[in-house]
Amino acid sequence: MYIFLSMKPAHHLSPLQLINLICVLLLTFILSVMTLPSLGAFPASQIPLKEISSKKPIRLDSAFKSKAVKVKVRRRGGISSMTRYNYDEYTTEKAKHKAIMRREQEYGFLVYAGKSYSKTSFSYMLTDHINDTAWVNSAVALNTEYTRAYIYFDKSQLDLEIIKQSKDIYSSNLRFNNDTSKWEIIVMDRMRFKESIQPVIIGEVTNQERRLQIRLVAVFENGDKAQFAPPGFEVIEDGTTLMAVQFLGYEGVVPVIWIDSGLDHQTRFILITAASSLIGRLIDVINMVDN
Repeated sequence: MYIFLSMKPAHHLSPLQLINLICVLLLTFILSVMTLPSLGAFPASQIPLKEISSKKPIRLDSAFKSKAVKVKVRRRGGISSMTRYNYDEYTTEKAKHKAIMRREQEYGFLVYAGKSYSKTSFSYMLTDHINDTAWVNSAVALNTEYTRAYIYFDKSQLDLEIIKQSKDIYSSNLRFNNDTSKWEIIVMDRMRFKESIQPVIIGEVTNQERRLQIRLVAVFENGDKAQFAPPGFEVIEDGTTLMAVQFLGYEGVVPVIWIDSGLDHQTRFILITAASSLIGRLIDVINMVDN
């Protein structure tokens, strides 16, 4: 499609010409930010957007791939569709950059980090309007010796190097209407990779009884190694992959989510909610919500 503009002064433009002018200005702005200073949850600094919107699918564990099904991811209608999605039967609602939870309802890392928060935070509700509802409250804290001390997951030497190179720590409280336990996401944010991406553990989804580890994906299906920015992540439990996510997928600009078809209903809902939080963090940064 071509957009033609008159060179007349703005006050002489017809309504149609004015709309065309706005479109061109918007397109110019989008192109100007295709290379971003940093891309939130997981990707490193100075990464072209094309690095995480590859047309190649990520490599899935063979045992997981044999029983995985895709979660249907859809853009929301309206302006907010740029930053939020719906997932299968679940819709994202009340999304905003102001916490919907009262302070006394927060727990875990969000309380522990205290004044270490940056200004970045968002909250929303994920629901099927019948049986399942989740409330997600998220924030980013500075990566300091104090905040790192909260992290539980087992760390190899490579993990420790990644943790120290991370700028921030991203966390979400996940509250469910049919689960009284306190679920949270803790993940290293804005890692700095100098060479090829490594499949390191960089966080977890946990209620203290279950620990679902978050591991970066480093290889595409065709064997190519990811460079500069990880294209996605896996969630694993006791060495078994339960879910895999490709940030901006090979099927278009929406994320791609694969999930184990044999999971119980509640575990599936927890995983989809966790994926929505981590995807939301990335898209927020792409849209330059934080800096």
